[in-house]
Amino acid sequence: MSAITVTYDYVYFAGGPGRTRQPRSMPGPGGFTLLNQLSGTTLQSGDTFTVGAQPASIVVANVTYSFSFTNVSGGIPAGQTTPSGVTSFTSGTPPPAVTAGSTPIVVLVVYVPLGGGGESGASIDSFDETTGQLFSDTFVTVSPDPGGPPPPLTTSGNVNGFVATANATETMTALSPTSPTGVVFEEWVNLYSEQALGITIMGTELTVNKGMSVYALAFYKANPDPCAAIRAELADLSPGDFSTPGAYAKAREGLVTALVKCEEAHGEVPNPQA
Repeated sequence: MSAITVTYDYVYFAGGPGRTRQPRSMPGPGGFTLLNQLSGTTLQSGDTFTVGAQPASIVVANVTYSFSFTNVSGGIPAGQTTPSGVTSFTSGTPPPAVTAGSTPIVVLVVYVPLGGGGESGASIDSFDETTGQLFSDTFVTVSPDPGGPPPPLTTSGNVNGFVATANATETMTALSPTSPTGVVFEEWVNLYSEQALGITIMGTELTVNKGMSVYALAFYKANPDPCAAIRAELADLSPGDFSTPGAYAKAREGLVTALVKCEEAHGEVPNPQA
């Protein structure tokens, strides 16, 4: 069995004007700013790992940080065969257990500075729950967007991770899937969950009222197999379901052709016509 390391990264999300996400200005673990890093126990492949409860707040250099969420990446959740991320948004409730596979397990515990601060606006970013990292794809459109100068709000949201709300109520719509990462949108997460005044989340849309502020992440996950339905149908195909061997062969040939076209369309196999 292989030895699997466990690392605990305590980080905070640094929102507000002055940051950039294209290119990303925060070099810390997962794209966040590091508060503390600890080594955990060493596991063996096949071991079950459950992270413990986390502090509701921590103080570092006289600054108090409030808990937002815990993400565990690198392990294999129950019912799955490949590594994925599991998350909890309650400090006293750990994420679900995972099984150690062949990759390191990282426990990412995310905080935000107590009280936020800065000018009114939405401090936003995109988070890949599978890898436990912020990523830098273009991920939102913003409306209304009066254009520039200064830079259009859609550009500001994607490049700087900040959308000013001083002049109007703004709606940020998450894109799915993103490019080039190709992950799919799950949900918007308000990092200051206790501060919801003037903030509306509805599906892919995050709306922040004029003059209000929010720190929010758009959560994404790895794109599920787009050809899964065809694979399942092909696996369930049985000669006994058809009146003649020829009918079975024809149905199977049709499914194989459909699977190849699906895989080509999604880049899983080279398209000879491309």
